[in-house]
Amino acid sequence: MIDAEKANYPITWMCRLLGVPRSSYYSWRKRVATETATQARRRELGTHVDRVFTEGRGIYGCRRVAAQLNREGHACSVGLVADLMRELGLVLQRHFVMASSPVVAGSRSGLAGSSPS
Repeated sequence: MIDAEKANYPITWMCRLLGVPRSSYYSWRKRVATETATQARRRELGTHVDRVFTEGRGIYGCRRVAAQLNREGHACSVGLVADLMRELGLVLQRHFVMASSPVVAGSRSGLAGSSPS
C-alpha cells in the first residue's frame, strides 16, 4: 500500500499513519527486490524437472523424475519434485499396458485346478 501511494504522499507520513516503522518499510522493499537462495534453487531445479519430464515423454511421475535428478547429482525429494511439477503444470500422461493376454476360449487345459473334460 505504501509502495503504491508513495508518489502521492510522503513515505514518513504513511508509515506513521499505518503504525509501521520507516526502517521496516525500507528493509521490506530491499528484501522484495532480491531472490532468496530457496527461490533460486527451486527455479533452477524447475528447469531440470521440466527437462527430465520432457525426456521421459510425459509419462514420468514425480518419483521417477526425482530418482533421475538424484542420479544426475541434483539432490531433491519426491515432495519437492511433486510441488514443482504442480507449479509448472506438468501432468502425467496415463500410459496403460495390457498386463496379460486374454484367455482364448477352449484353451483352459493349462490352468491350475482345471479338470480334463
